[in-house]
Amino acid sequence: MGFTMSLFIATLAFSDAALLEAAKLGILVASTAAGLLGYGILWLTASSDAED
Repeated sequence: MGFTMSLFIATLAFSDAALLEAAKLGILVASTAAGLLGYGILWLTASSDAED
């Protein structure tokens, strides 16, 4: 939901096509980074629980 709302707000906020594309790229990169970070934390947590 946050990803979609970010794209919607960026569309409303930027009328210049170059700025809108930069915002979309930033949203995509941030969303991917958050997903990878979350996966990494879950992987590390699951690995520690399996050893106990």
